[in-house]
Amino acid sequence: MTISNAEPAPGGEFLQDWDDPPYDEDDPRDDGETGGPSEHGESGEPPPPRMGLLEWVEEVFAPMIQRRVDLGRGQTWCARWWAHPEVAVRLDALRLAWYELTAPAEPGGDPGASYSSWFVNHVDPTLHTLLNGDTGPMSGCRPDRHSDSPVPPLRTERPPGRSNEQ
Repeated sequence: MTISNAEPAPGGEFLQDWDDPPYDEDDPRDDGETGGPSEHGESGEPPPPRMGLLEWVEEVFAPMIQRRVDLGRGQTWCARWWAHPEVAVRLDALRLAWYELTAPAEPGGDPGASYSSWFVNHVDPTLHTLLNGDTGPMSGCRPDRHSDSPVPPLRTERPPGRSNEQ
């Protein structure tokens, strides 16, 4: 799937660089203090490159998530998830947490309970919000049909006496 010709949803202009992972050079276990993991980890090998959001959703996330998404069950999904700013930002947060929590504590090690933590503390609540067919960010869409404006963004007003320049 190529999205280079796709138009982002209004307000989604910040989601332009789909294949450019913003944090791919940082090891989440490197706290910057001496004595911790080096730039290339204890093995001297650089960590594997991180996938961009689009690649990660298509190759890692979507294949592992199995949900019935139909309005009869109160849930929906939009195949054009990337056209919904809230969805893209939340999935990117899941992607970053996935990289942090699934990184082995030591080279060649196993992430242990981190996978469970990622699902229970990150995936489950995020999917509860994203797939909500009544109030979620894709609630105007159907699994087989995209709506260009399914849910309006939150409305805001400036406080009295505050101009846009302040």
